[in-house]
This record gives sequence, C-alpha cells and structure tokens, in this order.
Amino acid sequence: MRGVVAIVVAVGVALGLGLLGGYLWTKARPPAGATALGSTSPAPSTTGSPSCRPSASPHASTVAAAWPAPATISVNVYNATTRVGLARDTAAAMTARGFHVLAVANDPLGETVASPAVVRYGPAGLAQAHVVAAYVAGGATLQPDTRTSTSVDLVLGQAWTAVASPAQAAATLAGPHTQPTC
Repeated sequence: MRGVVAIVVAVGVALGLGLLGGYLWTKARPPAGATALGSTSPAPSTTGSPSCRPSASPHASTVAAAWPAPATISVNVYNATTRVGLARDTAAAMTARGFHVLAVANDPLGETVASPAVVRYGPAGLAQAHVVAAYVAGGATLQPDTRTSTSVDLVLGQAWTAVASPAQAAATLAGPHTQPTC
C-alpha cells in the first residue's frame, strides 16, 4: 500500500511542478514585437514577422560567460542599403573580430532596413544571434526565421555605422538584457 501512495504522491508532485513551470513560462515570455539588443523599448519590425526580445535577468553576470565565441559563429553579411561595398567592409570587420563569414551580398530578401541592422536566425541560432547583435554599434533588431542551422544573417540597414569593439560587445552581452526569451 505504501508503494501505491508513494507513486500517487510522486505523480501529483510532478504534475504540479509541470503546471507551475508552464505557468511561469507563459508569464516570462515577452509580448510580440522586436526589441533592439541593449534597449528597453521595442524596435520597429521591417517585415511584420515575429521577433525575439531579450529580457532582464538577475544573473546577467553569470550568464555572459555562456555566450558562444565569435570563432564558433557562422554569419552571412547582407547589405540592405544603396551604400556600395558596405557588406564587404563589414564582413572584413566581422572576420577581424573572429567570426566565420559565409556569404557577402545584397540582402536576398530585398527588405528595407531603416535601423542599423537586423539579425536573422533560426531556433538553433538564438545565442549566436545575440552575440552577432552585440557587435552592432547602435543596436540590432533580432528577427527569427525558420532555418535549422545555427548560422545567422547580419542585414545592414540605413542607420549602420560600425562593428562594435569586442569590449563594447562584451559589455552589451553582460548587461541587463542577457537572457533571451523567444
């Protein structure tokens, strides 16, 4: 009889924890809409698709060390402006920062990007997208897509100025917006 009671109690506890976890998960999720990394206000979306917003974490300093290193990140650099050579010059700067650049071209989606940049990524590349976005001086909007790889696209916009220094990127990643919630 004790074995049956123990099983019933264990199942009840497991169900309760599952329900609590589900409740907390839905409360922790941000509202729809993009947010620029390092910003607390939503950034406008360029396509109307759902976007990811980093959320504040009380453990920001301990989480910053968990970000992938630039040398482990594959990035496509796309120009969404009329500025000739912008993707090429930015790709060289990203390579100098240690990133593995795959493609350098005009934006294959032909989007208009008014902000400094948009970082497109699939579910497997969320952490990589945050690292790439941290290297955008002026901030970047994160934009999820359906790719299955961890590669990301850095789409340069009209307000693009420069690739941030490693120190600036580290400060952004260590800041209050280090826990992605998508």
